[in-house]
Amino acid sequence: MFDPHSRLSMPSPSGAPEVQKRPTSDIFWGALMCFLATLALSLVDRYASAMHGLPFLTGSWGTLSVLAFGTVDNPAARPWNCVVATVLASIVAAALVATVGTGPVARAAGVAIALACMMQFGAIHPPGAAAVYFAMDNAAEVARLGAVYAVYPTLVGSLFVLAMGRLTVRLKTRFEFTL
Repeated sequence: MFDPHSRLSMPSPSGAPEVQKRPTSDIFWGALMCFLATLALSLVDRYASAMHGLPFLTGSWGTLSVLAFGTVDNPAARPWNCVVATVLASIVAAALVATVGTGPVARAAGVAIALACMMQFGAIHPPGAAAVYFAMDNAAEVARLGAVYAVYPTLVGSLFVLAMGRLTVRLKTRFEFTL
């Protein structure tokens, strides 16, 4: 059920008091691919901001990167959860920005509604809720994007991180080593 090398704060499947350690290669590949993915997203953000005045980087990709590059099979990083939750939260956020604004009540309602939608569709993905915060903090740009916000930047970047995460899994399993 869980990645045996995740070193999450839980006992190992055998009930041993210590969690299992990761092979050195998991740490190497995870950190390298996280760096490359974040660098690529940052460069796209620089271009999008300079050319179109639209932000691209969202905080959710930092937390998604920890899931995608740090654990092999974390349920929150599965494509269904990531895609559905991100799109739902983005739609909720864009709708709230357009209709009620960005005050504390809108922010709280956005996260709560996004959570309810995630639960309804069986797509719990904590980084998806960050789309609400991003929308509230970048209301003018999100208002310009409207419903497109569900695709750009949130879904596009999330899919990129997930794809890089899948590549990382292949590297971790094909080129495993321990120092």
